[in-house]
Amino acid sequence: MDRSFTERNDRERARLRRLIESLSDAELGRDLGDGWTVAALLAHLAFWDRSALAVLETWQHSGAPPRTGEADEINAAALPTWRALPPRAALEGALAAADAVDARIAALPPPFVAAILATGRLRTLDRSLHRQAHREAIERAIGGA
Repeated sequence: MDRSFTERNDRERARLRRLIESLSDAELGRDLGDGWTVAALLAHLAFWDRSALAVLETWQHSGAPPRTGEADEINAAALPTWRALPPRAALEGALAAADAVDARIAALPPPFVAAILATGRLRTLDRSLHRQAHREAIERAIGGA
């Protein structure tokens, strides 16, 4: 079974870690448009990694894929809370959530991985897809790419 998503998760988590650990307070506050800041985007990443972890735990416990909400509406509802977080807390939360979900994903038994993949929910396992897009947006915003 192809589990290359674990390597992609590890690689992208390391890239994200290098980037965000180097961010200044001013860069964490950089405006990304539409009400988003770099710190709010990091809180967003933490939220969705924690969400993926909760989905995996619920699914593994119940044996059935849980329902998920509409991401755009969830993001819109959560953005004010993410913006209210202290920027360094958002940074630390993004790193901790990425570490936790990636460790869980790497330890999943092959039959469970196959069941997830059979439903077409690759993004639940391949967290690098979400992180990469936002890491690149942060790099562009701070002039690092």
